[in-house]
Amino acid sequence: MVNIIIFGSYSGNNKGDLAILTAILNKLVGNSDVRKIYIPSKNPSLLTKFLFNPKLLFFKSLTSYWGFKTISYIRKSDIIIVGGGGIFFSNKIFNPFFNHLINIFFISLINNIFFKKPVYIMTIGMTHLETRVSKLLAKYILQTATIITVRDHLSLNIAKQICSKSIKMFADPAFTLSKPFFKLNKTSNEFKYTNSNLTKIIICINATLLEKKFNQIVSLINQLTKTSFVLLFENSYNLQNLHRLAKVLNVKNLCILRENKLSPVEIIQLISKFDIVISAPMHFSIFAHIARRPTILIEYNKKVKQLSKLLCNNNLFKISDLSKISILVNDPNIISAASTVPLNILRSSEKGLLNMNKFISQLAEKKHCSMYDC
Repeated sequence: MVNIIIFGSYSGNNKGDLAILTAILNKLVGNSDVRKIYIPSKNPSLLTKFLFNPKLLFFKSLTSYWGFKTISYIRKSDIIIVGGGGIFFSNKIFNPFFNHLINIFFISLINNIFFKKPVYIMTIGMTHLETRVSKLLAKYILQTATIITVRDHLSLNIAKQICSKSIKMFADPAFTLSKPFFKLNKTSNEFKYTNSNLTKIIICINATLLEKKFNQIVSLINQLTKTSFVLLFENSYNLQNLHRLAKVLNVKNLCILRENKLSPVEIIQLISKFDIVISAPMHFSIFAHIARRPTILIEYNKKVKQLSKLLCNNNLFKISDLSKISILVNDPNIISAASTVPLNILRSSEKGLLNMNKFISQLAEKKHCSMYDC
């Protein structure tokens, strides 16, 4: 049996990262070759509320990666998993406490020098890699990895430009979250809308979009609440702009969900109660497609456009065209056309997780043979 350490942006606050981790752990905890899984987090107590299993050990870290016990758990582990998600960034390049890329670079460097543990790069996104320095750091991480997998064509092209090793592409692990594996909270059925006669719309925005287009968001919500009931859902841990919205918006048929206690599967269950989804965050859009809800995507960066192509969803709006969304919402054809996850994408997502499990089982078998000289 093997021990595994998983590195990623796992605090429990960002639901996209939590969805990725949940999907990965769904496979790992059911693998009989896995003994223990170590996961560093700035907020291990919150993760434990979402994900509990005897095989899991969440430990406190100063960043999402480095804590006083990180080296010790790398030493105890047989395999290092890095990812998934978009954790390769160009911004904040000289701030190691907040930059994923620098943290992962030093993990790769220390492992390569001292431990030589096999590294599995799990369906990462690389669309944020733009500077020469960040590409050099990413190149070292990829070149010293054992297996490299990415989540989209753009990431695949970028990875091939900076790395000469074999690279596979699989769909995001979050697409497999159609069924709950871990125990759900009691909060999933607490929300109730007030008027069932109105079209019910759930909107998920993020800090980036709010900062760039605050007035346009206010205008859009004002337009939508004239004919629909709107639930405004915040998908990240930064609620400052959402509170600002709450002060400005004083309209009927609007509910702002400020709490952040729902697991990804519970969010999917919540989305399923609505007629239309308007979404900017990538993983909230994935949740909407899993819930089979008509979904309008807001293209606030390149990865949303990639997702739109992947899901064959043509309801994609640039952030400069937010005013047009209220017109589309009133089109009866939108409500009748559910957005779904294409079967090939679901199979690709499953295949990525099976590929990871196969790699782990092969290493477990090698470890067993080396111990008993078979």
